[in-house]
Amino acid sequence: MLHELHVHLAIAESEYARVATQFKPTYPAVAELGRKADAIRAHIEAEANRVVESVRTAYRSARDQEERLRARVEDQKGEALKLKDAGVEYAILAREVESNRALYESVLGRMKEMAVAVEVRSSNVSIVDRAVAPTAPSNPPRTRNVLLAAALAAIFGIVVALLREALDGRLKTTEEAELWARLPSLGAVPQMTAAPAAPVPLLPRLFGARLPDGRPIVLCREPDPAVTDSYRQIRTSLLLSRPGGPPRTMLVASGFDGEGKTLTTANLAVAFAQLGGSVLVIDADLRRPSCHRFFAVPSGPGLTEVLTGQCCLDDVLRPVDGHRLSVVPAGEKPPNPTELLGSASMRELLADATGRFDHVFLDSPAAFGMADAVVLSTLVDGVVLVARGRQTPRRLLGKLRARFAYARAPLLGVVLNGADDASEPYGAYHATLDPGPPRPPGAARRAA
Repeated sequence: MLHELHVHLAIAESEYARVATQFKPTYPAVAELGRKADAIRAHIEAEANRVVESVRTAYRSARDQEERLRARVEDQKGEALKLKDAGVEYAILAREVESNRALYESVLGRMKEMAVAVEVRSSNVSIVDRAVAPTAPSNPPRTRNVLLAAALAAIFGIVVALLREALDGRLKTTEEAELWARLPSLGAVPQMTAAPAAPVPLLPRLFGARLPDGRPIVLCREPDPAVTDSYRQIRTSLLLSRPGGPPRTMLVASGFDGEGKTLTTANLAVAFAQLGGSVLVIDADLRRPSCHRFFAVPSGPGLTEVLTGQCCLDDVLRPVDGHRLSVVPAGEKPPNPTELLGSASMRELLADATGRFDHVFLDSPAAFGMADAVVLSTLVDGVVLVARGRQTPRRLLGKLRARFAYARAPLLGVVLNGADDASEPYGAYHATLDPGPPRPPGAARRAA
């Protein structure tokens, strides 16, 4: 059909082209031939649409039939799987039936045997040996049980001790401090107990007097040889820590508050002043200052005022009890302590202090949580790390050392505060020394 319409269209177009060469398009014959060609084209288009629609209808019918066949196939697969599951369940039930049948037959046979045995009146018991009364108990073996219990108790005690040691991650000895800090041990300070009475002399063995209204620096009562000797040992370690002379400026730092860094700073300053040199203590803890309470000096003006240009170093120097020991308190708490401590003014202050004093000690805030101590460590000649026995975690001491090592700080060593006397070598030496009852301050000055 389409072929014939295309033939008629070709004839009509050729006729229209022939006539159009002789007449204008508005000529009736030419217009009639144009309308005829258009009609044939419209017929061809309608016929093509009809053919396309019939093909589309056939495709849809075939697709629907395919979907129906696929659904039937899936149904057949489901039925097959159900039959397979039913077969498996049937096999399981069949085996269970067989086992139950065998068990039933076994029980039935046993019951019959028992019934036959009950009916038999004759006894098959015979005497093999005469019973003899024992002379000693056969059980329990007491000696073996006691030895076994002792061995088990010893093993249990060892295991418990090892577990406690493994689970307790706090420092106990200077060897552990050296191992985890990877630094030499400068010394260990034994645990000091608070004095029951007040007032008490602060420095009767060092300066021959006490600081009025101050907190204990080296002693809490009459001089304890273990405490004083421990600080002298730390002083000696610092004096021999570097070739060519001891460090002039030293920073005392710890990871957390309460580990004794301020007490160590004050004690080291006193110990160095005992040698006759001039010593300066700078309270660089601008967040929680406490050096002024240790030395019983006014809290301000101090380091903050010097760094902000409000006064000079001479205005804030606080001499301690007429000796060659001076203190620079922290002063007012600034809003930006880290920026002040790392400023050029702090470098100029340390340079001025180094030129005027033999040794300069800086007390710093806790290193964890703030960058003040790390910033100060880049300005000094040496850094002393402080840890507290049975309180500072071993792994945190290693992290503290890594924190300063990352800043290339000149680390000198570690001091262990609150050490257990029994675990340190000086414990046995000082165990028999008794300083006696407290004496009045006048008697302490006469003894010095």
